[in-house]
Amino acid sequence: MESKLQRKIIEDLELSGWEVNKVMKSNKAGWPDLEAFRNKITVFIETKSKRKKAKPLQQYQHRKLEAQGFQVFVIDTWECYMQIKYNHL
Repeated sequence: MESKLQRKIIEDLELSGWEVNKVMKSNKAGWPDLEAFRNKITVFIETKSKRKKAKPLQQYQHRKLEAQGFQVFVIDTWECYMQIKYNHL
């Protein structure tokens, strides 16, 4: 379940010293679900149900953020998150 995964990710990131913002409403459709900040670094996280992919509008927003130099991660399982955490965060 996507919301359960989001809660676990938020809790783990905050325990690791990240400030995490869950985006409830945005003026930009397709914006990632979570924004995480630490040590002048910002990353964006899109959470999905298992084996689901980002929709085209979400992919478009992700590409725009990446073009600005930000990292955007699409995470559908806890294992995927842990892999990203240890390799990129």
